[in-house]
Amino acid sequence: MRKFISCTILSLLSCPLQAAPTQDWSALIAKDGLARTETAITDLSDPSAEDLLALAMTQFLGGIEAGLHDRWKVGQSQESALPLFRLPVPANPNPAPFDPALVETVFRNLETRMEDARATLSRIPAEGDIGLVLRPADLWLDIDGSGDRAEGESILAVGANFLAQPRFNFDTGVMETPQMPKVDGIRFDRADVSWLTAYTHLLSATSNTVLAFQPTAVIEQVFKGRKALIALGTTGPADQFMGETGGYPNSADMMATALLALRQQPLADHTRKTRDHLLAMVNHNRRFWTEVAAETDNDQEWIPNKHQTSALGALFPEGVDVAWLAILDDAEKLLKGELLVPYGESIGFDVSAWLENPGPVDLVEWLHGMGMAPFLKTGPQISNANWRAFEGLVSGNAVLFAIWLN
Repeated sequence: MRKFISCTILSLLSCPLQAAPTQDWSALIAKDGLARTETAITDLSDPSAEDLLALAMTQFLGGIEAGLHDRWKVGQSQESALPLFRLPVPANPNPAPFDPALVETVFRNLETRMEDARATLSRIPAEGDIGLVLRPADLWLDIDGSGDRAEGESILAVGANFLAQPRFNFDTGVMETPQMPKVDGIRFDRADVSWLTAYTHLLSATSNTVLAFQPTAVIEQVFKGRKALIALGTTGPADQFMGETGGYPNSADMMATALLALRQQPLADHTRKTRDHLLAMVNHNRRFWTEVAAETDNDQEWIPNKHQTSALGALFPEGVDVAWLAILDDAEKLLKGELLVPYGESIGFDVSAWLENPGPVDLVEWLHGMGMAPFLKTGPQISNANWRAFEGLVSGNAVLFAIWLN
């Protein structure tokens, strides 16, 4: 009996134990919001792995919150294709004057917050189990900066804007509108540390891509042009030909801004950072799939392996990991110049060369071909075979799964 007790104690001492979070951080976010929860975790003298993961989550979501708040301050509720600008923002009854630097401000701040989150994630010990439970209903973004939770600030409400878009179901042959699932909680584990790290790199890559084109001066130019049109008694072609009403920016404003910004000389230091962040994203995403494949539990999974089920109730077809890894392989080869974007029968566009020493993306010059000429070369070209296989596997919901899987 004594020998049994001694062996039991030794076995416990030799096995890494799961350190519980200091408190229910999900409940604290529900009560106090992301910023105050971040402060509470930062003040801990000896945070556990779960505490650090919770801190990284607040920093990650806090970056999104800050971007939406910056939009709300100036009353910018129109949605566009840019990340953070396609999410819904409630109307501000008393907005500040429009700031042409808004876009750059949002993405500079987002990049800083992603750096903060990665620094926190790097502090998580490499060994031992992790289990941080967050309840989606607890999570909210203080878009209006009031410190109190308001209608439309739930992360479920914000996310529903994208998730509820109708999609074609290849199995049934009809358009379907997904319903937001009811989820009690999601347990983020060690594999999800790699997933979150990969996602911070994706948003950093996005931020650097936007910053490379220095959009502030162009936004100011378009804004002044719009005001000049209004002074003449017209609001421009978006109202005249597209039937739009409302304030700046309308579709014509956003199109003009994008085309003029792309015509500028991009900043190479930012495009190179874009490339490096995307390569890091691929590496961390691969690590995630290796780690999730080794899991033997089945406990409120964020992204499950073939033996697990998702806490969100989504069906993950068997082989989705293999299909997604094939897409990551294609992406890495594009970023390294090992595959080219098809241009002609034997000539392709070298994404790697453009990211290293970028040139303006003038739509007329690129459609003609002369703008792309410095970046064209012969070599193997990427095909859409892996993407088509992935799309068929997930019944046409490839974009939704791509955002989820990162």
